[in-house]
Amino acid sequence: MRKRSGAVKYLVAAAVIFPISKGFEAVGDAAPLTSGGVSGDRLFFHSLALLVFLGVVGCLFRAGQLSFRFFRGGSISQPQALANVFDDPADAPGANDSSFDPDAALNRYMSRKNSAQASPTVAPSSGFGRRVV
Repeated sequence: MRKRSGAVKYLVAAAVIFPISKGFEAVGDAAPLTSGGVSGDRLFFHSLALLVFLGVVGCLFRAGQLSFRFFRGGSISQPQALANVFDDPADAPGANDSSFDPDAALNRYMSRKNSAQASPTVAPSSGFGRRVV
C-alpha cells in the first residue's frame, strides 16, 4: 500500500481558512467611510484578509506540490538524498576504484578540444549584426 500524500490536510486547512479571510473582508467592507476617504478600520481588516488569503494560497501550493510528488511516484521527503549531497567524495561508490586513469581522461579531453578547434563551424549570416570580413 502506498503512503498517502498528506495533501488532504492542506486542502482542509485551505477550506477552513478561506471563509475566515472572507469574514475579515466583509468586516472591512462594512466599516464606515470617512469624509477624507478610506478609514483605518477598512484598511486594517482588508490587510488582515489579504494576509490570511496568502496563507490559503500557501496551503493550496503545498497541497499541489505533495499531490504532484505522490502521483509522480517519488517519495514525499528524501532526507537520505540530501544527506548524500554532503557526503565525502572519497566515500562514493567507485571512488577508490583503481581502473580510472586521470592521464588518459585528460588526453581524451585535450584531443576532443583540439579537434573542435581545428574545424570551426561558421554560422550562416542572417543579415543582421556585424559583417564578417
